[in-house]
Amino acid sequence: MNMKTTTVSVVTLLCALQPVHASESGAYYVELFGGGAKNLMGQPQSASNRSGAYLNGVTDQTQLASGGIYGLRAGYAISKSWRFDLSYCDTSNDFTWKTVFSPGNYANFKGTVLTKSLIATGYYNFKPTGNVSPYVGLGLGASQKTLKSAAEYYSTTPYAYIENGDTTGLVYRLASGVDYGVTPQLKLNLNISAMHLGDVSSGPHRTINGTKSSIGKYEFKDLALADITLGLRYSF
Repeated sequence: MNMKTTTVSVVTLLCALQPVHASESGAYYVELFGGGAKNLMGQPQSASNRSGAYLNGVTDQTQLASGGIYGLRAGYAISKSWRFDLSYCDTSNDFTWKTVFSPGNYANFKGTVLTKSLIATGYYNFKPTGNVSPYVGLGLGASQKTLKSAAEYYSTTPYAYIENGDTTGLVYRLASGVDYGVTPQLKLNLNISAMHLGDVSSGPHRTINGTKSSIGKYEFKDLALADITLGLRYSF
């Protein structure tokens, strides 16, 4: 075999292997994302009518404000149309509510709902070729929800501080969005998701002037958030 024949053979082999190598190098990806999250399914509903120090408090007028969301995804493209990733995300939303105590007294409450979620999601790309690729996704995972820094008010200053409460449960996620290819390895991802996070609860104690006492938990059910995020994804 002469030099010319050897050179042609090597070039032919490299040309044949190039698409496979390019496909494998872009199969895995990581993505940083952030954006805003707001309440989705009306205001969180009370899950207990036995809240507070005398176990007779009924919660009302709940308001979950818009907040922020950020996180990280790591995934794998099974094919041009199908991909899968595991995402970790944090959300933070201010939460206010009113509790009525028999025989008609009431107090206002302020706190923050934090969530930490780990979600596995599968996606289908409708248009896998080209710079713009719309997709839908469905996910399932687990979440820890914390009702944090809650305080009880009868005036403008806190009367009592409520113990933080942690609740864990399943998360259901429905996603849709658009990928935009900046380079073959770098993409922008505009994503809109709906997440059902389940219940959230305070702790079973409150503190007044340094004295701690037991209370009926302030419990709420069916927390759900809608979020819109912008992500930067790198494939390798």
